[in-house]
Amino acid sequence: MIATIEQQATRLSRRDARQRMYEELILEGAEREFARVGFADTKVQDIARTSDVSLATVYKTFAGKGAIYDAVHGKRMTELIEFSTGSLGAIASPLDRLLAAVAKQVEYFAGHPNYLRMHIRDGVSWATASGISGINRQTAVETWRAGIAMMTDGIEAAIDSGEMVAMRPELLTQLVIAALQIWLTDWIEAEASVAPAVVAAELVEYLRRSFGQADPLSRRS
Repeated sequence: MIATIEQQATRLSRRDARQRMYEELILEGAEREFARVGFADTKVQDIARTSDVSLATVYKTFAGKGAIYDAVHGKRMTELIEFSTGSLGAIASPLDRLLAAVAKQVEYFAGHPNYLRMHIRDGVSWATASGISGINRQTAVETWRAGIAMMTDGIEAAIDSGEMVAMRPELLTQLVIAALQIWLTDWIEAEASVAPAVVAAELVEYLRRSFGQADPLSRRS
């Protein structure tokens, strides 16, 4: 009986590992296809071919193209938020912490260019989270807006510290996110001819000059 239970556990473990492997292969292949032709023109058959799995395996793993698209966004958005907010606690200045997070977002998208191309191809507006497709679009939008809310909190802290111009935080957030999207779109359309670190440094300098407070001792009344 013990041997039988152990054998069953081993089989389940292998099955789970195989399932995770298929999911990763399909998501990676789908990301390339969505980046290449956009959500509307992507065919599940092409996702299967690019992922090097059978069409039956794709449908056994995901309900369809919309579910795959949702899964790509869910995975990448969660990674982006975790990557851009981790290891920032040691930075005392709210403005420096905010700009460090922006630089890390540049680094993340540069490391996942197909995900960046997905956004550009489908016309997603980062500042408003509009343009996201999929069958569970609202879930992806809510995840993205959670990231926007975190940035707004960071901007409020920078305003309160006197390091950032006293404007409506929500508006400043949209301006910062729009600048991030413009810089990265320009970078990818130029065939990534400039090192991501250079792009990040240029963007951070622009944001600091545009929205940084010249007198850090001034406080919002």
